[in-house]
Amino acid sequence: MNIAIRSRYLRVLVPAILVCLCLAALFWFLGGSGSLYRFREPQAADTLHLEDLVGSYVSAPADTLAAQTFAFLGYTTTDEYGEEDTVIQERYCYLIVEGKYLMVRVTEDDVAELAKYEDGEEMVANGVIGSLLELHFADLAGTVVAGEARESRESRAVLEQWVVSQNISTDENGVTTDSATGADLSRYAETGDYSEYFDEVVLPMHMTMGYWGDHTPGVAKFMAVLAFFFLFLGILIVVTIFIGFWERPYREALRKWGPKALRQDFRKGERFGKRKNLVLGDTYVWWLRTFNSRIMPLEEVLWIYPRSRRLEGGRKDWSLGLRSEEEQWGVRLGELSTVQRCIEAIRDKGRPVAMGFDKEKLKLFEKDLPQFKAKVRNGSINNT
Repeated sequence: MNIAIRSRYLRVLVPAILVCLCLAALFWFLGGSGSLYRFREPQAADTLHLEDLVGSYVSAPADTLAAQTFAFLGYTTTDEYGEEDTVIQERYCYLIVEGKYLMVRVTEDDVAELAKYEDGEEMVANGVIGSLLELHFADLAGTVVAGEARESRESRAVLEQWVVSQNISTDENGVTTDSATGADLSRYAETGDYSEYFDEVVLPMHMTMGYWGDHTPGVAKFMAVLAFFFLFLGILIVVTIFIGFWERPYREALRKWGPKALRQDFRKGERFGKRKNLVLGDTYVWWLRTFNSRIMPLEEVLWIYPRSRRLEGGRKDWSLGLRSEEEQWGVRLGELSTVQRCIEAIRDKGRPVAMGFDKEKLKLFEKDLPQFKAKVRNGSINNT
């Protein structure tokens, strides 16, 4: 009984759940790394911790990145007068996270913001402004991902060379340190081989400013919203299954008439229809639907009749119309012969019931239900 009723909606809802989860995973994947963080404020770079780094959504001031630039990527153009102009497409910078170097790739959209730093230094030198503090630098946001920028060791090699030439120095006491991390490198200074040090302090990951996967921020956020929507929808369907949302009439019947009586009646019942969607027991009639199957005591049935609708090709599809004082069913059984057999089976149960559809019965049922019931019970209603 339980299997017969629940399998009707589970064979629809289980695939629906799987489809929702697959779509959620698909949109999550298409949205790119770090989509979860698009619904939060980015974390300031100076508050980062190594264990939370990969996948985090981070912001850093443009002037900090500009001051810690170690490489440029671009090209040179020549105008009609022979003057060269350098176009910077990307800048490679670094941030220090708990004494480690995190490589940062600044893409073309944000390069101009970093260029304000060099322009500001020139303005200070020329006396145009008194300090860089007079300039307002934006905070740039991006995502930290595993691996080196562009999956190449080239950027790492350039960083290492730059750190050796710019950050590592020896003081008058012969102590060699990295000014960015504060590490004592005296033991490496004798040989000048800092590869072991770099293996320890250059993180095997990078951050790309403005990174939202392979899409614009708007598209990435839209895909993340879709991913959350389908995940929520899948979970919601699971919840509705467990709370019995799709079998409310059945659960109400269990509370009203008891599982034992219903189980015995269902087991002995006669099945009708290609999908066995109508079960006629000794006490109850069962309509097995995809969602919210229904149960009605036979003693409440007042009127049964065949109904039809024309399908493509001119053939007819037949249903059993069944009415009680409070309910009206239209159980699709397919063939007229099946409907007639079902009507005869209900009649043979020995309970008074009106059979056949006509305008007089319909008018009496709608206008004077007590009289309709009385005529059914005393057998005076026309059953043709």
